[in-house]
Amino acid sequence: MNNLLQEDLYHPCPTIQNILWAFLDNVGEPLLMHWPYSKLRNKALNHVMKHIHYEDQNTNYICLGPVNKVNNNHYHVLDVN
Repeated sequence: MNNLLQEDLYHPCPTIQNILWAFLDNVGEPLLMHWPYSKLRNKALNHVMKHIHYEDQNTNYICLGPVNKVNNNHYHVLDVN
């Protein structure tokens, strides 16, 4: 289930965890894309984007960590599309 090289997989996931992730990927995600859940999902994503925009405006688009800036920029690109 993991798309990692064996050298990078320091702690292999238990089989039950792989089964759970596969179930969520194949059943849970498509279920969340249909009507009642997609509306809730879009509302949650809009709420998260408001937080990201608020954080960027308050910090004048300066981040303390490079990971945070990359993630915020990625979400800004997704927000535009």
